[in-house]
Amino acid sequence: MRDGVAPFALAAPDGGNGYWHPHADDDPLGMLVDEFLPLLAERGLRTDRIAVAGWSMAGTGRCWPR
Repeated sequence: MRDGVAPFALAAPDGGNGYWHPHADDDPLGMLVDEFLPLLAERGLRTDRIAVAGWSMAGTGRCWPR
């Protein structure tokens, strides 16, 4: 820790073109939990505390329990 700030990583997946909601053949939001977080953990990063940021989809997104 330096100057009171704990080390952190900034990682960003590419969710493709379009809204981040489930499609018939794709689930970009599910990818965050089912694929991206495990990938980060495999690389030695902590995934017990996360933050998510993004742009508005005019209320068309969904939330899921974590």
